[in-house]
Amino acid sequence: MTSYTTVASADTVRYAIDYTQQLSQEDLIVANKINAFVKQCRNMELETKAAIKEACAMSTAKLGSLLSDSEYAEMLGYIEQVRSTELKLKVVDVPDQFVLLHAELRRSLAKLRSSMVLLHDVTLQAMKAPVIVPGHADPEAIRALAAHTTRRLIELAKA
Repeated sequence: MTSYTTVASADTVRYAIDYTQQLSQEDLIVANKINAFVKQCRNMELETKAAIKEACAMSTAKLGSLLSDSEYAEMLGYIEQVRSTELKLKVVDVPDQFVLLHAELRRSLAKLRSSMVLLHDVTLQAMKAPVIVPGHADPEAIRALAAHTTRRLIELAKA
């Protein structure tokens, strides 16, 4: 998507655009396309959140065996496509009559990407075995570090 002038025809959706502006038929078509895309992003976000809930209810073993490596790679590809679309929308020149719709579109894409990344993280935890690094932590040293960090945070807050 490089410009809002390249959008094809669609049904009229007037409620999402400021009524104080006089919109041409072409503007209404573009606004309708943007609204349809926002709705699609929201539906995908809801589906992703449902998948996250379902994944969290599964055992790690079951979840880890659900996706093949190619399906996992496909998931990463979808996340990258959404992020790429976000970056393109960030730099597009937006006409004044579409500023609010454009912002709503960017928000819906960001929410979709966020839920997709969360699903990815949950899935990755089940698919990859944790790496355990042998070592020993001194409890007194951890307490001293926590006390130091607390002191520094208080100092920074007062600054």
